[in-house]
Amino acid sequence: RAAMSSDARAAARLYFRAAQLAQGHGREDEYLAQALEHEPSFAPARLHRADLLLDSDPRAAWDDYEAVLALPEEDPDAPSEAQRLELTRKAATAAGRAGKTDAARRTLALYCARRPDDLDAQRELADLHRKAGAREALCDLYAELWQRLLGSEKRQVLREYAELCTALGRSDAAAEALRALLSADPENAWAAARLWALVPEEGAEEERLALCNLLLKHAEGEDRVELLGRRARLHRAGGNLEAARDDLREALQASADAALFRELAETCRAAADVAGELAAWRLGAERIPEVASIAGA
Repeated sequence: RAAMSSDARAAARLYFRAAQLAQGHGREDEYLAQALEHEPSFAPARLHRADLLLDSDPRAAWDDYEAVLALPEEDPDAPSEAQRLELTRKAATAAGRAGKTDAARRTLALYCARRPDDLDAQRELADLHRKAGAREALCDLYAELWQRLLGSEKRQVLREYAELCTALGRSDAAAEALRALLSADPENAWAAARLWALVPEEGAEEERLALCNLLLKHAEGEDRVELLGRRARLHRAGGNLEAARDDLREALQASADAALFRELAETCRAAADVAGELAAWRLGAERIPEVASIAGA
């Protein structure tokens, strides 16, 4: 009947039915080929052939999936909206296996935009963006993805997202990511150090003080001295002169920085601690000549 039909689509439909009946047998491929010879745009046959070829010949499978996706809506055998979404996912898989990275990224992005809940697809798209060096696309994907993740995966994505935002000059988004990372991992000194550079000096004293407290838990040597100086200035700005003096005195146990001696003396003066101010100048004069000249003046 198919061979005698003058209607190409009707013949294709009959050959496709024959292929379905011959599924798993030798003539299945032959009937599919006959169907597409009569009607190359016949979607059911192209999709069936693509599914068969997905593992063995993903490039050919991609060609078939792409052809079906390109069918106009008025085609009587064009896939429905739900079928089109599933087909888009398959097409992305075929493109990826065929080494067509750009096509895989483009197609999978279309799918992920409609299925943000499909985390496996989102992860696959992130990996494709990363391999392609598409930092902006990866950054845009992570902006939404991290909020759907849990545990160590969430922390890892937040870290990578923060790094991308920083590299791309997206400072506000980087700060948001770092704050989220600290919320998920309150002892993360890496996040605290990078957030410090993004937090404004004015109007965020409480946040900067919290960051300093965290960083000081892990700091040693010159880094610790610098952080103690920073925290002292925050304490002084907040009116906590006693805490500021304590930090400066601790810093000066490991440093002979003239600026720190001067800060300590000025902090003592602001606190009306005359004895403390004199002691600061005296100690500084003993340790470095520069402070002796300042004290003498």
